[in-house]
Amino acid sequence: MSPDRPDAMSAQELVVQVSRLAQYELEFVGVADDGVSGGAVFVRWPAGRPGVITYADGPIERMHGTAAVLNLAKASGLPVPAQEFIGELPNGRIVVVQERLPGNPIKRIDVSLLDTVVAMNDRFAGLLAGRDDVPAPELCLRQSGPDHRRHEALEGYDDRTRRMLARIRAVGESVPDELVGDDLVHPDFARGNILVDDSGHITGVVDWSSGALRGDRAFALVSLRSDLEWRTLYNSSDWVPQAAVDHLDNILRTTVAPDVLNACWAHWTLHKAYAAILWDAPAELDLWLGLGDIWLP
Repeated sequence: MSPDRPDAMSAQELVVQVSRLAQYELEFVGVADDGVSGGAVFVRWPAGRPGVITYADGPIERMHGTAAVLNLAKASGLPVPAQEFIGELPNGRIVVVQERLPGNPIKRIDVSLLDTVVAMNDRFAGLLAGRDDVPAPELCLRQSGPDHRRHEALEGYDDRTRRMLARIRAVGESVPDELVGDDLVHPDFARGNILVDDSGHITGVVDWSSGALRGDRAFALVSLRSDLEWRTLYNSSDWVPQAAVDHLDNILRTTVAPDVLNACWAHWTLHKAYAAILWDAPAELDLWLGLGDIWLP
């Protein structure tokens, strides 16, 4: 169980606490079985409108900014959830009550559905032109950022991670510290955060708990590619057919500028490898280093 995934009892207590903050009596409905964030608690507003409570990673000001960005996206016709309440719990954790969109998280993704997902990501293009207030993804390829000692973790683990770190730093010497652009970028564009209906139409792009980003939307596609690879560790191959993986690889190689692609892969390799070291997950570490061997110069 994720550290943020509540059981039914703690989820009901969370609903009580959020109800006090929001000054509305939210009704507990259940805990999400699927998805990536692991903290989704389904609720119902007094008028019967369905909602979802999630924890947020960023400070409350960042989440208010994300709410404004998502309102802009909704006004453009994109299926993103309205952030209906943002508050801070007594323990300091930030919570968001957001609109519950229809559909279910993607489990199996074939070539046709993959094209639909890529087309949805393309609809985020240019939405944040002139919005310099929205942060860009910090790549941290030359040195660790203030919140995570990623470089130090790879430097101290073993020879293979040190060699990968050298390649990541080499990419960092030739790209900016931030991934610039005007696209709205989802911070964790993975199958569990993309909802579809029974016909395969996308009904929601959810879980913006790390905050909306402004940059190049290729960042999200590389995140998706990492998700497809990670699932092969735990599910049978028919969940992610190799044809879908190959198709996404071709899209990345033929539509994304090489320097942008290198920057995205360097970031995600560093990010994922660090997490695997932190959580003592050698199989996942081997997976991310293998992807880095394929994609990084």
